[in-house]
Amino acid sequence: MVAFMSIIDDLIGGLFTHPDHQGKGYGCALIEYARLHHDPVFVEVFEANDKAIGFYRSCGFVEHEARLDEESGLPRLVLRLAKAPPSP
Repeated sequence: MVAFMSIIDDLIGGLFTHPDHQGKGYGCALIEYARLHHDPVFVEVFEANDKAIGFYRSCGFVEHEARLDEESGLPRLVLRLAKAPPSP
């Protein structure tokens, strides 16, 4: 398996790409699938996870809200996928 995404209602629960295949567009293709089949689309990311935040922003996500993770107490960002795909 190269890439996998789980989405429940309007929330991406996880998106994983095998390390050997990262940067080849598989993750963005899964995000585009979510955009076509769900509106809105959200994802929650730990605020310290710069790599994930950068990836989601490059796919068109914008900050929706910030909250604390109940289990860890660490800050999380809730990102919302913009309706139109990002410009190249």
